[in-house]
Amino acid sequence: MLDTLRTLFRASRAEAEEALIDNNALTLLAQHLRDAKVDVERARRGLAALIARQAGEERQAEALDAEIVRRETDARAAMAAGEEALLSELVDRIAGLEDRRAQSHAARAELQRRIDALRETLRTAQGRMATLTDDLRLARSQALQRRSRGGIDPALSGSALQKAEDLAARLRDSGARLDDTEAALADLRPDADLDTRLRDAGLDTKDAARRAAILDRIKSTTPEGETR
Repeated sequence: MLDTLRTLFRASRAEAEEALIDNNALTLLAQHLRDAKVDVERARRGLAALIARQAGEERQAEALDAEIVRRETDARAAMAAGEEALLSELVDRIAGLEDRRAQSHAARAELQRRIDALRETLRTAQGRMATLTDDLRLARSQALQRRSRGGIDPALSGSALQKAEDLAARLRDSGARLDDTEAALADLRPDADLDTRLRDAGLDTKDAARRAAILDRIKSTTPEGETR
């Protein structure tokens, strides 16, 4: 029982979340695109920083090359002068410079790998964003079209025209029911109302009897006003 209740709770929560997403899909898509643009801009700044670091490493490598060339010239001069101690020191200095140059070369290679990977990621992201932007534009256009025709298209559920037609149908049905009610009430009216209806139709026997009595009274009276 508890497992069933927990499953129902999870199902209800999942359905509510799905309904929320479906009802706000356009808004969510627009916001996700805005967030993606922020991420892309952050990646661009990161790429620019990597390129700047690579340029710095290249300048350092050029300086190291120039320093190695200069120290090798000094070493040859020291060798020619027989300055063994100075030559040994210069050789150590050149070795250190070459180590730093090798490290700089490795750093530049790693930076280039990261730059290439980030550029590819940005190209892919920009292509996907372009597609999503087109999808968003199309969805907005369709939503605007639905809103524009929604109030007058009876084929659309909930349109104003559909509601008006439904209300008119209800009024017609209500009027027909009122007519039926009036007819039924007329059939149930008392005899007094029936007499009125007969009189209106010229079929009132009471009026006919009264007219006949008046006519007889007139006939029974002499022209001089005496009774026969």
